[in-house]
This record gives sequence, C-alpha cells and structure tokens, in this order.
Amino acid sequence: MKKKDILIAFFGFGISFILIYSTFKNFDFKIVFPVIKKMKIGFLFIFFISTFLEIIFRTLKWYFIILPLKKVDFLKLFKFEVISLGINNILPFRMGEVAKMFLLSKNYSLSKTTSLSTVFVERLLDTFILFGLFLIYSYIGTINLGVNKNFIILILLLVFITVLVLFIYI
Repeated sequence: MKKKDILIAFFGFGISFILIYSTFKNFDFKIVFPVIKKMKIGFLFIFFISTFLEIIFRTLKWYFIILPLKKVDFLKLFKFEVISLGINNILPFRMGEVAKMFLLSKNYSLSKTTSLSTVFVERLLDTFILFGLFLIYSYIGTINLGVNKNFIILILLLVFITVLVLFIYI
C-alpha cells in the first residue's frame, strides 16, 4: 500500500470514531439491553434471510439489464450492489447509485453513460414495481384511492405494457 492510502484510511477511521462517539455519547445502553433480551432470534434470522434474498433479486435484475451490453460476473455485481446499499445508508443523495455506476464502468470498461443508464433503468423498474404493488394492494386491501377499482386494473395493465415496450426497444 502507498503511504497516501494508509493516511486516507487513518483519516477515515478518525472521522468514523469521532462520529460514532458523538452519536452514542449520551445514549443509555441500560434501556436497550432488556429489549434485546426479549427479542426473538427467529425474527432476526428471517430479517437477514429476506434482506439477503432482496439483494440477490436486485442484483439479478441489474444482471439482466446489463447482459445484452456486456458479459458480467454475477458475484461481482452482487458485491457492487452491497457496496451501493452501504454507501446509500451512509451518504445522502443516493450516492451509492453513483458509486455503482463508477464500479461497473471501471471493472467492465463500459462508458459511464452506459453504466448510469443501467442504474437508471433498474431504478425505473423499481418504481414501476413499487407503483404496481401499491395498486395491487389497494385493490385487494382497504386503501381508498378515491378511484374506481377497475380503473386501478387498467392503470396496472398500462404500466405493464409500458415496461414491456421499454424492454423491447431497449
């Protein structure tokens, strides 16, 4: 390692230590420990499994978006997805998506525009999926959108056809 890299790493650890200390300096851990003792470990296990499956699904979706452009390694994309989610949890403005673009561009010699486009299409699909699930749940459940239930099915059908047409022309 270069001296510059070591210096940057120590600087990062120093900032992390200061921020973690300032976050927890007035925190009363005596309140938290009884709650942790009452927690059921099975739910924690289910949480980790579902989170892992969600990341695999997101990676698979991104893999299929990139596949027509370049042959990519699924495990590398999985690592990029995990890095992106970690950065999104730390930095504002969805900077993890930008990091994912740079990682894809650097490792697979794709242009940054192409890499950003794949990330954008992935986010667009997430939006359509979220909107579609909301419409389905509102149709099945008790969410009142103030519109006719048949109109919701029509909107779902139009969104599905739009996504299908986008994929055909992409």
